[in-house]
Amino acid sequence: MISKMKNKKIIIAGGSGLIGRALVKSLKAENEIVILSRGIQNIDSDKNISWLNWNGKDCGDWCHQLEHSDVLINLSGMSISNKWTKENKQKIEDSRVEPTLCLGKALSSLENPPALWINGSAVGYYGDRGTEYLDESSALGDGFLSDVCQKWESAFYKYELPKVRRVALRTSMVLSTDGGAYILMNQLAKLFIAGTLGFKVRYYSFIHIDDLVSLIKWIQSSDVDGAINGVVPNPTTNHHFMSLLRKSLNRPYVPPLPDFLVPFFSLILNNELSVAMMSQRVVPKKALDNGFYFKFPDAETALNNLALSLNSSKK
Repeated sequence: MISKMKNKKIIIAGGSGLIGRALVKSLKAENEIVILSRGIQNIDSDKNISWLNWNGKDCGDWCHQLEHSDVLINLSGMSISNKWTKENKQKIEDSRVEPTLCLGKALSSLENPPALWINGSAVGYYGDRGTEYLDESSALGDGFLSDVCQKWESAFYKYELPKVRRVALRTSMVLSTDGGAYILMNQLAKLFIAGTLGFKVRYYSFIHIDDLVSLIKWIQSSDVDGAINGVVPNPTTNHHFMSLLRKSLNRPYVPPLPDFLVPFFSLILNNELSVAMMSQRVVPKKALDNGFYFKFPDAETALNNLALSLNSSKK
């Protein structure tokens, strides 16, 4: 009996992170998955998944896996929620730029590289922009995150790779019941402190984890290239977002936290809350223009679904 051929061979760097875990779960049934990890973790014993050790800096045995593969997805990067000390800022930058340069160098040496390379980036590229609508054609912003994203994407395009279609996926806050910002906000809501951060009108860009996974899979079957924003079509204000969050979790109104108290709570929570103080009204113009469909296009649909999923998992 002839076994069913795998659809694609997909190499994923950073496959054990929040996005990577969800992506692997969605892809593994019909594809051969090779995960590049800084420490062999074997969190999934599925026969379609293999793990290779790499340090994100030097080429090793893993480089040979890229030859004749179909897709390379790089999701490597230290969380930006870590306190922005001088040391952590450097780690945040290095954890993005170094693996990207390493992969680019490896691909440039191959005779048969993957046809598609999807590399992580972030909407931090645009900086703090108030109420301005931002799409993929918008200019680079200012600040630490903008600088990191600029270096990240420059590393992505450093090497000439004529056989490889490249997509820089600029992700926003990813909402998932498996970890990240949503779980922190959920915990704050339980303590009745999930209020708006500051009194200034700020816009949140975000995306449901299921839509982000679908977007990555859609990119594989499309012909888009360049930067693509991984965000919902309908960004909303921080006040509206937090109001919908409390409503989805059946929590009462909480007054806004004054701006001057944010550093104090950031210290208490050991979390870089200054990220949440940025205003980014980012829209996924390229995805929408090319026919991508969002299952959770706004805060209400996304938050209600996550709250339902969280409750169901507890039963």
